[in-house]
Amino acid sequence: MNRFVKFCKEWSLPISITVGIVSYLIYHSLSLSADVKCAVRETTDILQPLLIFLMLFITFCDVAPKDMRIKKWHIILFAIQAVLTIVFGMLALYSAGDSRLLYEVAMSCIVCPTATASGVVTKKLGGEVSGVLTYIIISNLLVSILIPTFAPLINPYHDLDFWSAFIKIIVKLFPILVGPLFLAWIIRYALPKWHAWVLVRTEWAFYIWIILLPLVMAVATKTLVHSHISYAMMGLFVVVSLACCLFQFGVGKWIGHFYGETITAGQALGQKNTASLVWMAYNFMTPVVAVAGGLYAIWHNNLNSYQIHRATKNKKQ
Repeated sequence: MNRFVKFCKEWSLPISITVGIVSYLIYHSLSLSADVKCAVRETTDILQPLLIFLMLFITFCDVAPKDMRIKKWHIILFAIQAVLTIVFGMLALYSAGDSRLLYEVAMSCIVCPTATASGVVTKKLGGEVSGVLTYIIISNLLVSILIPTFAPLINPYHDLDFWSAFIKIIVKLFPILVGPLFLAWIIRYALPKWHAWVLVRTEWAFYIWIILLPLVMAVATKTLVHSHISYAMMGLFVVVSLACCLFQFGVGKWIGHFYGETITAGQALGQKNTASLVWMAYNFMTPVVAVAGGLYAIWHNNLNSYQIHRATKNKKQ
């Protein structure tokens, strides 16, 4: 029994990933009534943001406001994301057909904001949590500016201008960030005993992520199952999304190396909020681009699983 528990702890991420994928495939294969499917969707819609809120709240409790300051590597990563997003956005704007789709996929994978779970993974890997939490906010600001700039030009049929798209993104992305942030800081200064109680239990954020991850992977699997694109195009999506994932993790770690923030910068640039990517694709881009979100979720979660397993193994040696 002890060996089984130990195995589950060491391989919790791959297990969660597998549970999410298999669960959706089983759900998809069942002949369920419309009422049951509606209940499942409503439960997921409530559970996922609630878990994200709790996970971020616990993570923010562990970081003092004075520690969340912009550093040089933040600015460099921001510039890299902005420039590459503009480049792929311009290429998409002046292309057509399959090429346009692939440029949109690349743009989506680059501009997508940093994952809300990146703080949990960064802490597990021994990085600086405050640095990656700061970049979460920066990257969401980037999305709020660049997507409203390019989306109406690339896909005008969405009938959105800059300000309409900007407000839509702000309303979608920022409440889930600002709410936990301010609640954590209020408790830090107004209710120090509660804050101390949370600090003793910061590991709970990781366990919440383990529960949340199957939901994320189920959504990713759903996106892939319902994509209805050709195998050839799916293969190209696989290549582009994987290349973007490896590139961003690699470049982030390389930039971070010069500032003693290899782990933190790598997670900040490479670990993405793929649920936001899927949402952006359906609302601002060609809907089939949402497949990139499902694929990127597979790549970065498996890479995180490998990194955590390796870090845990090194600590034992």
